Amino acid sequence: MMKKIIISALLILLFLLGSCTHLASVKKGNFITDNNRFALKFYAAIESQKENTFISPYSISTALAMTYAGAEGKTKKEMAEVLEFNQSEDELLANFDLLEANLGKICKEQDVDLFTANALWIHKNYEILKSYRETMEKYFSSSLYKVDFVDSTAKAAARINNWVAAQTRDKIQDLIHRNDIDAFTRLVLTNAIYFKGDWKYQFAERSTKKMDFWLQKDISTEVDMMYQRHKFPYAESKRFQILELPYKDSGISMLIFLPRKQEDIKMLEKYIAEDSLLYKQRKMENVEVYLPKFKIEKRYAKLKKTFRKLGMERAFSAAEANFSGISPADDLFIGKIIHQAYIDVNEQGTEAAAATAVSMRLKSVAPPPNPVVFKADHPFFFVIKENTSDTILFLGRVNQP
Repeated sequence: MMKKIIISALLILLFLLGSCTHLASVKKGNFITDNNRFALKFYAAIESQKENTFISPYSISTALAMTYAGAEGKTKKEMAEVLEFNQSEDELLANFDLLEANLGKICKEQDVDLFTANALWIHKNYEILKSYRETMEKYFSSSLYKVDFVDSTAKAAARINNWVAAQTRDKIQDLIHRNDIDAFTRLVLTNAIYFKGDWKYQFAERSTKKMDFWLQKDISTEVDMMYQRHKFPYAESKRFQILELPYKDSGISMLIFLPRKQEDIKMLEKYIAEDSLLYKQRKMENVEVYLPKFKIEKRYAKLKKTFRKLGMERAFSAAEANFSGISPADDLFIGKIIHQAYIDVNEQGTEAAAATAVSMRLKSVAPPPNPVVFKADHPFFFVIKENTSDTILFLGRVNQP
């Protein structure tokens, strides 16, 4: 049951993306459908049976689309298949540009805070192609920053983190950890997204009560359960209920997909991914709504394994990666993909933020050799000498320290 509440939070962004499809500026080719298909595929790959899950599919897709724009050959083909990039590259990048413009328009014209930002963080002496830089500026409005990954790695990480925090109103802190980048990092691509909206029909705080939330049939925990009764778009079947909670003066809503029985969770996830969705049949109904307050902060720093499992292998391989569209040296591969997300749902509304970073490393650098083991756990002899003349100054033997 909790996972369906979490999926509803995820679908804030999925529904937001779907709401843009009515705009004529977004070209045909099922761009939004493809993005949402990737979102659910990726969610299925990282979901946890015990822990909460929350991601921004938009942020992940955008950061990897920026990377995809510099990929070539089989690397590009694998990325397209995993990310559900099923249009020509020109159409795809144009649609990402138009989508970002539409999100910006929502922020300006409607009563929600919604904005996104992209950036490239390039090592100060590293050369990228002019054509790639222009593509990033044209389609992703990406800022470009020079940093020193070699001699000032910690400072570079701090600059990236400060940028991410600023774009997300400090909701995403420390996206890049010290061990995420090193002297062999040459490029980091980042995307950030922030959303804050009040419910159109807010929950009264006085109506929030302590109630049981059932984790399993016979295991429960006590939560702050919000309550209200109002007319909302609603649909149901024998197994599922779907409720739409709109945000104030905007085209953005939260969709909550709730199985009537806990064992129907898996079937519901499969159903959400289908093209013919029940929520399209929703109509206004007088609904008593019980919704738990919740806050989730998640950081995913081991996404390489996830994407490899989905079929994106070459991009992470120093031997096979082809990102010749980024640098004339063709010496990059993806070192890490890091994603961090935050959401707070309460009586007033919802605040959510996320950021994604893709770090690109030099593939010509050989991995460090296995260290030699020196274990002085038995008697040994030693000398102390002057190195210029090799004169022994002291010598000794240790039989028992």
